[in-house]
Amino acid sequence: MKQLPHVADTILIDEVEKVEKWIRLMTNLIVERKKKLSQYGVADMSMYERASGETIPSILIAIDNYDSVKDADFGDNFNKLITQIAREGASVGIHLSISAGRQSSIRMPLLSNIKSQVALYVFDDVEIRNIMGKTDLEIEELPGRGIIKLENPALFQTTLPADGEDSLEIIENIQKLAKDMENHWDGDVPEEIPMMPEGVVEFTVFTQKRKTKKLIEANHLPLGLDFESVSPIGFDPKRDGFLTVVSDRKDGLDKMTNALIK
Repeated sequence: MKQLPHVADTILIDEVEKVEKWIRLMTNLIVERKKKLSQYGVADMSMYERASGETIPSILIAIDNYDSVKDADFGDNFNKLITQIAREGASVGIHLSISAGRQSSIRMPLLSNIKSQVALYVFDDVEIRNIMGKTDLEIEELPGRGIIKLENPALFQTTLPADGEDSLEIIENIQKLAKDMENHWDGDVPEEIPMMPEGVVEFTVFTQKRKTKKLIEANHLPLGLDFESVSPIGFDPKRDGFLTVVSDRKDGLDKMTNALIK
């Protein structure tokens, strides 16, 4: 999925540090977009775009199997953010899609802010009634068959994301489709969540970064990567005068000195 040009990034359940950084990024983004709305005195992003002439990309956050996410216990900040997005995210162009094994696995503050719910086939009819209310409709035991509550509950059939006789073939075709889309897309793509690489940062890779080149053009001395933004940071000798490098490890000092000389 990550190869799709409109997919910014994916997060696995054990990538706690990545989740924490995503929380900070999304929190800042919500604040930034709210400021845009208040600047023009409008209620949502569609009105802002008409008033300002600026196009703001819509963001969809998809959480697969919320039962596992709940058990992971990413902390109160995660729960507060997801609930905030469910409550007011649509007004700032941020939307939420959640799948879960059962409705009860979703915390009540979050559940009460989810406007649309879909029930696929489950063995327990009580679960369907909890979601849809009283209805005479019954879901057949067929893959993808379900009920959605619009003005009234309605039966529907989901579609497969790609052709395939089994799950493995479907995944292979999704990956092929993603590769084709990546090859044919020449527009902007969303930025992934910046994460510090494990181990030593390759010098040649560092020097090829766009911001590193800009630092050099401005006669700044590139030093390394900022841990939060993972973007190159530099030293301005004209402004700061002197640079002192301190470490209790000689090998670290030697590597830093060699990098500065290069």
